[in-house]
Amino acid sequence: MKGKLMPRLAPSLVLLAVLSALAPGALAAQIRASERSRLSQTIDGTVIGLDYARPRLRGRATIFGKVVKWGEVWTPGANWATTLETSKPITLDGRAVPKGRYSVWLIVREAGLWTFVLDPDHHRFHED
Repeated sequence: MKGKLMPRLAPSLVLLAVLSALAPGALAAQIRASERSRLSQTIDGTVIGLDYARPRLRGRATIFGKVVKWGEVWTPGANWATTLETSKPITLDGRAVPKGRYSVWLIVREAGLWTFVLDPDHHRFHED
């Protein structure tokens, strides 16, 4: 397999190297501001998944206490709310969570524990 893949892959790698050397700004401009990611894990037959867009600081030192005010409800993601999905009922921090999909929210605090909130309305924009 290695021998068959390399002849086809080599021209693409050379082109990418040349482009990055000649126009590094052009390639950097293609990076999305808030990249989407999905991950899942099967634990004892239960599939637990997360879907989120990675937020970026965009030159800010921090967002907490400034963009996200202390005591405010915030979703740990960008754009649409981060979602948690479970294929079977689970228990989180001693609390029953029925199977389903949930939007994930946090109440952020300067001191003490943050509050973790699951909302069954899973398709929500981060400012709703």
